[in-house]
Amino acid sequence: MKNWFLIIIALFAFQCLANTEGNSALERLRFAEQHYASPADSLHNEEAYIAALLDVINDPSLDRAAKMRPQLLLENAMKNRIGTVAADLELTSINGTTHRLHEMDSVLTLVFFNDPDCDACHILTNRLDTTQVINNYINSGLLQIVAIYPFDNHELWCNTPYPSNMLNLWDENQAIDGEGLYDLPSIPLFYLLNHDKRVLMKNEASLNRVLHALERIMLSSDRSTQGLLRLLYNP
Repeated sequence: MKNWFLIIIALFAFQCLANTEGNSALERLRFAEQHYASPADSLHNEEAYIAALLDVINDPSLDRAAKMRPQLLLENAMKNRIGTVAADLELTSINGTTHRLHEMDSVLTLVFFNDPDCDACHILTNRLDTTQVINNYINSGLLQIVAIYPFDNHELWCNTPYPSNMLNLWDENQAIDGEGLYDLPSIPLFYLLNHDKRVLMKNEASLNRVLHALERIMLSSDRSTQGLLRLLYNP
């Protein structure tokens, strides 16, 4: 599980890169985007990415124009930051019923951003359906899976079956992209939210890491936001 120790190691490596002759701020920015910002990369770490962007923005060697792009990246990275309340969404079910993300009533909400036209999404959907520990959490009322289709191919979404253990919803208003409520660098992705809809995990591509986090949370006696964040991100 990624924790603050790994963040420190990642930023130490980033600073070593900064101190290496010939590595400019923009080269460090490319490094941060390639590794810290990419959910598929082993170094993916949202907090390390934010810290790296701040380092680049504060670099005196960059002029105002050169800082515009990293500042925009920082603005996107700060959306739904770990520990903050996730942006609410109005979502539509297959029968036309309207739901709101903040109205989900469970100890934990696992948001599964997916696309039916995506092989990796099908694999994860099947794993979510057949993983016994997931279904145990759902049946005990501790977990709700909310599968969200964020794109605009309504026909594709309507004609795609989803398992009964998840709430299958569509961003009909296209608010995720149109209003910039979530920055999704790739699909599929997971967000893990607590009962207050505060973000515990963000832009996570690995279901294995999600399962490990769930196992640690279920064993914890302190399920406050700060307690869970300490559990997941402290050494």
